[in-house]
Amino acid sequence: MNQALNKIYVSGNPSDNVNIEVNVIDGALFGITDVGYGDGTSVDNKTNRYWSTTIYQDSVIVRDGSTDTVVTTIPIPGGVCPIQSNYDFKNSRVWVSAQCGGGDDPIFAVNAKTFAITAGPINSGGVMGPIIANGVNGRLYFTTTNGSTISKRVDPTTFAVTLNAFGEVKAIDAFTDKLYALSGNTLQIINGKPDPEVILRTVPLSYTPGSMGINKALNHLYLTNPAAQSIEVRDPATGALITTFSLSSLGATPDGSMAVDSIRGRIYVIQYTPVSVLLVIEDLISAYQPDCILSH
Repeated sequence: MNQALNKIYVSGNPSDNVNIEVNVIDGALFGITDVGYGDGTSVDNKTNRYWSTTIYQDSVIVRDGSTDTVVTTIPIPGGVCPIQSNYDFKNSRVWVSAQCGGGDDPIFAVNAKTFAITAGPINSGGVMGPIIANGVNGRLYFTTTNGSTISKRVDPTTFAVTLNAFGEVKAIDAFTDKLYALSGNTLQIINGKPDPEVILRTVPLSYTPGSMGINKALNHLYLTNPAAQSIEVRDPATGALITTFSLSSLGATPDGSMAVDSIRGRIYVIQYTPVSVLLVIEDLISAYQPDCILSH
């Protein structure tokens, strides 16, 4: 999402050949604009441009955040399927990951100012999973699957790929340089500054979170619990439970991606099943209420 412009970006299932479209949702009136082809969107919050991968069209589309017009289209070489983008604030870089790599899916580094590919293909060593960049030091974290899920990292200078001694990184707090990873049903709170990173705390959970997010203003860590139809609010330093937002009375299941608006105190979570909707939740703790549910 773009907190400055109060816009949320959602898209269809990347495995769906028909419904790969980017929808821009106005965070004030919740109007929806279909801006065209794309998936795996991320925001360059220096320029307010947003980047969307095209999967089967071998490219990344860059759009203006204010007008939604196309700024440029960047070809991704190698006949692969670009499926995700993620912005690195420190280096003004967009990481683009792809599938269709024959079991060794690649990653590309793109200069967000010049739109030139500066590194890649960087071989992942497996089937590509989610990617997330640390905007403090530029490191990229991702997972691959080859029977089991493996947590890895790309060095922002050498572009070397190494294994992590922790699970899948699900959220990053750029203010504190902390990583929040999931290993099985264990939350790992990690110091992201040293090399290698250092696990500070491990917090056993009774469930497997679907997604995580950070509210920098309220200092809250959110974990979705799809099985219980709820979102937990935890202390990002200790992992201690603060409260739980139940969505069961709405029949809502937070089983998709999450974005957090720290300015407005909102949590945006996708529900995939039984139908795709965007859940919009206000985090006021003392006056918590589900704001609305939107289909898309």
